[in-house]
Amino acid sequence: MQIPLARVPEQIQCLASEGKSRSVSWSLAQIADHLAMTIEWQLDRLPVGKLPDRLPPMWLRRIFRVIFLGLGRLPRGVPAVSSIVPQSDVDLEASLDRLRSAIASMFVSDGPYRTHPFFGNMTKSGWVRFHEVHAAHHLKRIV
Repeated sequence: MQIPLARVPEQIQCLASEGKSRSVSWSLAQIADHLAMTIEWQLDRLPVGKLPDRLPPMWLRRIFRVIFLGLGRLPRGVPAVSSIVPQSDVDLEASLDRLRSAIASMFVSDGPYRTHPFFGNMTKSGWVRFHEVHAAHHLKRIV
């Protein structure tokens, strides 16, 4: 269910209107908030948070990026950086507004961008691809 990044908030609203409310772990509001925070993190608007103790070497991160983003799938079980884990009591409309704002900010930003902990350095188009795959990763598990 991969869709263009700009349409992700609309897709989340559509799922909510169909009565779907959560994935295995998070509500739709938490997913929208997490996706927004991921973009804000990329743009250096959130603290780094706790990264995994052992990150793969940069050459391996580039290979991961090519494989996983090329396939359009993210590995399961990779923990989120602590600064982008959503609160439990977030509101769906507020989260969607935050996500729309983050997406708009990203599309007008020319960087610099943070280094992704798992995929290494990415261009703007690489980050867009990541966010589309990331959104699909969360939204395909909505019940």
